[in-house]
Amino acid sequence: MILVNRISNRTRSAFAPFNKRGSSQCERGIFHRRVNPPLPPFVKGGGCSAVSKNNARGFTLIEVLLAMVITAMVAVMGYAGLTTAMNAAQRHGDMVRRLGEVQTGVGWIVRDLRQSVDRPIIDARGDQQPALIATEDNEQLLELTHTGWDNPRGQRRGSLQRVRYRLDADGNLWRDYWLVLDRIDEEDHLQHIKLLSGVQSFKLQFLDGQSANAKQETLGGEWLDRWPLPPSDTLLPLAVQFDIDIEGIGIVHRIVGLANDQKPQ
Repeated sequence: MILVNRISNRTRSAFAPFNKRGSSQCERGIFHRRVNPPLPPFVKGGGCSAVSKNNARGFTLIEVLLAMVITAMVAVMGYAGLTTAMNAAQRHGDMVRRLGEVQTGVGWIVRDLRQSVDRPIIDARGDQQPALIATEDNEQLLELTHTGWDNPRGQRRGSLQRVRYRLDADGNLWRDYWLVLDRIDEEDHLQHIKLLSGVQSFKLQFLDGQSANAKQETLGGEWLDRWPLPPSDTLLPLAVQFDIDIEGIGIVHRIVGLANDQKPQ
């Protein structure tokens, strides 16, 4: 009995400080924190019993949707800019290649005209054809004999070549040439080279130095739409002017003076 009373007195003595009327809630909280599991941290500057409920707060649905919209807008603008740049680069490359083709084709025509010589030929029917022929027929727009045909392999042939320019129904300009001048078959030894595509028109004019008003003209002759004119079937014009209307490029204009002083070899 005496032992039980002593234990009760000691227990009441241990809890005496917390049973006083002036004891604060913070002290009771300290007591509970010692005997209970740890509690979440308290709000800074607040009371000991106030626990923060907003520290674990995440993004709201509106904020997530707004971020997704902004990201999508930036991606769309970046893709549009990249696509525009790639298309511009492709168009630039296509234009460069196209201009290279035009320059090569026009160069062939200019070179053949500058090297033209007064050398008629005998066709497959046995008729003599002038050194330079120009008609309105697309199958024979221009036909001439020129010199300067390279012979790097040393073949047994001359340096003269007969060429013909024609325009097919698809707008392709072709350069045909024969390996021989006087031929017995039109298709014998005939070669073809495609010069240009997308040609809408090919117009030629020839400067006639033998016209009646040649002395009064500034260039020393009169421009004609076809060649030759009788009776001067064996003469070459002073110059040739041609206009090629090419799709996507426009009209290419050239005036080429002919070397009439050259003699065939």
